[in-house]
Amino acid sequence: RTMQMGLLALALGTASIALIVTAHLGVFTLLPPMILMGAALAAQYTAGAVGSTHTTAGRAGAGIGFFNLLRIGGSAIGPAAVALVLQHDGTAYAEIFSIACAVVLTAFVATVVSEANQLIAKPT
Repeated sequence: RTMQMGLLALALGTASIALIVTAHLGVFTLLPPMILMGAALAAQYTAGAVGSTHTTAGRAGAGIGFFNLLRIGGSAIGPAAVALVLQHDGTAYAEIFSIACAVVLTAFVATVVSEANQLIAKPT
């Protein structure tokens, strides 16, 4: 649940920034969504790391390895996507945050689907 709430907060933050940039509301209006996104990243990151270690693969080390692979991969893909968008339109900041929001919402849907497909063990 923490990871899902973090993803929703990230989506809200990125969508807010896209709207603020589109409406030209000024730099100070960016502060609340940026604080929200920072808190959401901390919550989502911690929950994701803990969750990946509490899986069968995580107990063997592969879960956290895969988690870190995707984390570092995202760190490489993000700037590349920004560069591609801005190369075509140097003022496309709202589009960048809209793309980020779509990616985050896709991750949220994936966590909901994954949670729905999990088998719940009977207590012993």
